[in-house]
Amino acid sequence: MLIYSPARATGMRQTLITGRVADAVSDLGVEAISASLAFAYTIAPDPAKTGTLPVKLHPKPAGYFALALEAGTNWPIFPSGVTVTLTITLETAGRGTLTDSIDLPSAALEIEMRPVTLDGITLQTERIAGAPFAVSFAPVPAPILLRALVLNDNDPDRPVAGADITLDGVAQGATDSDGRFTISVDASGATPAKRTLNVAHPTRAGTDFTYRPDFDKPLNKRTFSILSTI
Repeated sequence: MLIYSPARATGMRQTLITGRVADAVSDLGVEAISASLAFAYTIAPDPAKTGTLPVKLHPKPAGYFALALEAGTNWPIFPSGVTVTLTITLETAGRGTLTDSIDLPSAALEIEMRPVTLDGITLQTERIAGAPFAVSFAPVPAPILLRALVLNDNDPDRPVAGADITLDGVAQGATDSDGRFTISVDASGATPAKRTLNVAHPTRAGTDFTYRPDFDKPLNKRTFSILSTI
């Protein structure tokens, strides 16, 4: 059985879901470009009942967003006493498809009468009882490549060949004959936004560098310089 949502009677929309998508490393907002909302619940021994809820995405600055029920939305009546799982799926700019679920008591999804004031006039209108519901997404960025050049005393004509490279204490190989190396960097570790890169060579002083990966660029390019004497 379906009943009409409150927005149809009043011409108002209701925010059902609020949230934010923020990069797990930088905490910078990620734009949501499309969204869908599905529900599921089970009453044993029957199979799960599933469906979709017609919501509209309203993206906001800094990765914030809202999913709203628009005017004329049909809203299902959920059986009393069941747990309903809402699954939110977002398509994002640069972080792919994100999915999260929240479990709610059916009472939170019931329609109730609530006063709303418009232009000084108070109306009794139907609203989803527990809304809005909050969710958040913290997508981990994909690994990137660090392509770097190691120089002797900042001299571009004196690259350092055979220098051992470690990242956060993990060996990454050595520079080639041109003083270059390329390694993969992911967002793991205790401080993924601030990494320690060490360059060591038998004839030169080993040096720690602070490297801050830019996960918005698939290829990071850097130049490091070490001293010519120990």
